[in-house]
Amino acid sequence: MKAQKNIELAKAPKKPNIPLRRKLRIYYGRASITLKVFAGIFLCLMIFTKQLDFLKHYIAQHLYEYTADSGLVLDRVMVEGQKNITTEEIVANLNADVGTPILSIHLDEVRSRLSKNDWVKSVVLERKLPSTIYIAIGEREPIAILQQEKKLYLVDNEGHIIPSNMIERFAGLLQVVGSDAHLHAAALLSSLAADLELRKKVMSAVRYGERRWNLILDEGLIVKMPEIEFAQAYKYLGQLHKNDKLFGKNYKSIDLRDSAKYYFEKYPQEKADKK
Repeated sequence: MKAQKNIELAKAPKKPNIPLRRKLRIYYGRASITLKVFAGIFLCLMIFTKQLDFLKHYIAQHLYEYTADSGLVLDRVMVEGQKNITTEEIVANLNADVGTPILSIHLDEVRSRLSKNDWVKSVVLERKLPSTIYIAIGEREPIAILQQEKKLYLVDNEGHIIPSNMIERFAGLLQVVGSDAHLHAAALLSSLAADLELRKKVMSAVRYGERRWNLILDEGLIVKMPEIEFAQAYKYLGQLHKNDKLFGKNYKSIDLRDSAKYYFEKYPQEKADKK
């Protein structure tokens, strides 16, 4: 018989005997990393997605109720800066009543609603804990009345159109007419301010060809102003007024568009006699 070879199998190495305290530290470290990963995923879902909106709403509602029980409720609204918007209109944008948890009022949403008002140029909103909302309104200042498509609007110095049912309160403002008149009203008024005595005689201004103005003066006198060299033509007009050669002279229109030669048109004598 053949001799059987004795083959010794390699023995598996013995596992190191790790102390229990070290094992616990390893398990704790692994569990801590796992929890951090899950917490990160949970926060990302909460912040960057709508998947957990129901949970966010639930948590927020309970937080608001808790803070309300601690006295953080709306009790007072301070409003400053408004002239043409009523306090009631402003406060209505809060969508909140006295006793509403003050932290539940979303200031960004309130600011957005207020900014949609044509009178509002800027808004400052602050929560003054425990119970006050502070609102400061920066209103647009009308500088002219715009006539457009047989309707009247107010215009501010930025050319912003303000629809209003209070036009009669601003009857003293210059009336401008034309599709782009509101965009150039501030520049026109700045030019007219060079002669304040003559400015008082300017009743309205009509924008032509989106490039120049006709001034309608007292007595219905039409002055056709140039596209460029407006200041020079206006200065000449002012000199006529100072020398008492502008009004009461039966002028129907004055054409100042060509600086080389100005044209004066008078009413027919028979029409002048009827005036």
